[in-house]
Parts: sequence; C-alpha cells; structure tokens
Amino acid sequence: FQSDIPTLHSSLAVALVPFYEYVTVSQGIEKFDRRDSHETEGLERSFAGVVFKDLVHEFELNDVPAFYDDDYITSKNDYIKKIDFQLAQINKPSGEKVKYMTTWEELADELRKSHSFGKYVKIVEKMAKSQLLPRLGLTGKPQQEQVQIITDYVKDNYKWNGYLGKYASQTAKSFHKTMTGNSGDMNLFLLGMLRGAGIKANPVILSTRSHGKVKVNYPFSSHFNMVAVVAEVPEGILSLDATNRTLPFYLLSRRCLNGIGLLLDEENLSFMNLTPSFFSSIKETTTITVDTATMETNYITNERSTRYYAANNRRLYNSDEDEFFESRLNDAQELKSHKIENLDDRESAFVAKYSKSNPIERFKGDLYLYPMSTAVFDSNPFLNRKRDYPVDFIYQKQRIYATTILCPAGYQIKTTPDNLKLDNEMLSFDYKFTPLLGGQNLRFEATFVTKQAVYEVEQY
Repeated sequence: FQSDIPTLHSSLAVALVPFYEYVTVSQGIEKFDRRDSHETEGLERSFAGVVFKDLVHEFELNDVPAFYDDDYITSKNDYIKKIDFQLAQINKPSGEKVKYMTTWEELADELRKSHSFGKYVKIVEKMAKSQLLPRLGLTGKPQQEQVQIITDYVKDNYKWNGYLGKYASQTAKSFHKTMTGNSGDMNLFLLGMLRGAGIKANPVILSTRSHGKVKVNYPFSSHFNMVAVVAEVPEGILSLDATNRTLPFYLLSRRCLNGIGLLLDEENLSFMNLTPSFFSSIKETTTITVDTATMETNYITNERSTRYYAANNRRLYNSDEDEFFESRLNDAQELKSHKIENLDDRESAFVAKYSKSNPIERFKGDLYLYPMSTAVFDSNPFLNRKRDYPVDFIYQKQRIYATTILCPAGYQIKTTPDNLKLDNEMLSFDYKFTPLLGGQNLRFEATFVTKQAVYEVEQY
C-alpha cells in the first residue's frame, strides 16, 4: 500500500478459492479505511463435484505517506505498510485437511525428522567420527579451540556456492565429494562435525536481513531461509557460520544479524538474539607533518580494524585494491604509499598502512589542518525530525582516532576547537586536543561508540 511517493488512494482486491484458508498479517496499519469480504458476482464454478464461488477480500487505505528508505534498516519490506497472505490450510473436496500453519514445536519436529536437516546431521556426525575428525589433531585441546579448528576446516575446505537455505541441497556424501554447497550444506555439515567431536552444538534457523524479520506469532517455515550453528563451550556461547571466510570463527555473517533466530536442540526450542554483544572497531593512528616548501600536508596513517570492520575491509581489498585505498582519500588528496597486513589471517586485526598528501589550506598567513585521516560520516544521515522505524547499525561500532600534528619550524598551534565529551546509555562521543612541547605540536584524540546495534523509534 506504500511506495516512495505519497499516495492518495491505495487498494487491493484478492479473489480466493474457498478451498484454501489464509492467515493475513498486516504491517504498519492500525486500521484500513475500508475492508470488506464477499462472494464474487457471476457464475458459480465447480471442482470435484463441489460448487463454489470465489471469496473476494478488499482493502483500502487513503493518504498514505511516502516511505523513506535509507542504509539503516534491515529491509524495506520489514517496515512498509503492507498485508501478507500466508497459506494456513487446504480443505480438499474429499474432506481431507492439509495444514500449513503449525506450532513451533511441530515445525521443529519436522526439521529434526527431515532427511535434509536432522537426519543429514546424524549422517555427518558418523562420517566425521570415522573419517574427518581423527586427522584434525583435536585430542587434548580445549573445547573452544576444537570448535575453531573444526569451523576453520569447513570454511577452508568447502566452498559456499552463494545460495541460501535452511536445508541441505544434497546428500552429505555428495557435499563431501564436491566440496561445494549452499548455506544449509555448509552449516549442517559443520554441526554434524561438532557433535561428532562431542561438543554441544545445535542449529539455529533464521531469516537473513534481506528476507525480512521473523514474526514470533506465526510459525511458518517459509519465514526462515538460512541455518547457522550455536556451540556451547566453558567460555560461553559461540555463534558459527561456515559460509564466510573473512570473519573470525565465532561470528555470524552480517546477513544473519536480523534480530532473532529459532534455536533447536534435540528436545527443546527457544528464540535467541543473534546480535553480537561486542564492538567492531577501527583505530586510526596518524602523524601529520607540514611541508612549507611544497605547501603540502602529509598524513602517515596506520588503520587497524577488527571483526566486522576487518571482514568488510578484506572483502573490499580483495575486490579492488586500488578502490580500497582511493576510498581513504578526501578531495584533492594524493596517495603516496600503501601496505596491508593480516589479509588472510581472519582471527587478527586487518591493518592498512598508507601515506597521502594534500595542498595546505591557507588564509591570511595561517595554515588550517584537518586532524582525522578519514571521517565516520561526511554528513549527518539523520536529518528527519521524526522516524517511524528503528535505526539499525547491524552491530556495535567503535571508531578511534589518535593523531599527532607536528608543526613546521616557525609555526605554532594558534587555535583548536573546544574539547567535547558526550556519554550516555546509547552512545559515547568525545574528542580532545592536547598541546605538546609548549604548543609547538598537538595531540588529537577522538572516540565514537554506538552502544547498541539497533536504536528503537522512541530513542531516535
């Protein structure tokens, strides 16, 4: 009912065969301006000796505001005004009823008994004990280290084909032979290996960010399009996803960070929060010098990123090395040198070292310097006074800047912005300038932290 432009009148008419029962789920709509259900006009139809007319459902909304999409939501489909029809039951002319809407317990039981889910895992568990685990050298190692070794083994030896699924797409034997499969093949294989090693591990089915949020009141299998793994070790809970080779072993892919998932152990089920509880960070350590002969400002930067930031940087660098470093340049800046470290070591921080320069800004004999090598935001992305849906940063973020400014001979620091500190339950932001050598040089430090991954509408 809603689009990216304001709509004066939006309506929907659906004609349904009465043999099919649907559950309707409206989103973002308190009340329709008009809603009606009636039998269709015209001639009757018959099927298997049963005479019927289609049942027509009509829905109308007036004066629907535009939907403003941005980079800080999961999916437009999670918040736009709409109505979904989900098949709940088929009533056959013979009197047989086929249910599609079940309970969560029935859904879990169906997965456990499936040859492409629960039984697949049991086959992998047996295969792992006899063929795979003995060669991994797990004996005597702590459980968390065993989890890492097994997860790394699956990540490095099997390839994700880019397709999502909560079920395996082939037999365990076929997947082990081709070493390529969808997310169901990958993660259910990982689950079987972990259980084969005696580690308590269970599947968690989820809906990826582009697929939409899970609706806890509606136990439909179609609401889930991926499976991941949760392992319990003495140190705590580990969330695992073998499809992403750039992330540390204990992190789910970004696509999985979509609120909650349904955790299935061998007897019980529960919803679990998929959002990690720790920060991903970038720290930029920079030295700035000024060459008065060429009238250039020179930056030497060491950029250290962790977790999701590091994974994203590895992906960008592998995709296009030149574009990766060009993204570190502001207007009129020129890249002088660059180097990276830990490209293939996903458990370590990704380090990019580079130097760059730009013409000095001058006014009436004064030189103006920008103390940050790159910026968190070029502009404020949140300009609307009101927002109808959460701000979703995906994961908690931390940006740290530490800059030393070395003044050229004959110059000294004249003015700096006032120091600022803001710290509350939602975020932390501060920056400060500290004179060095009696004002000849300057130290700049800044920190920006989002203490939540998602901010609700009332916090906006």
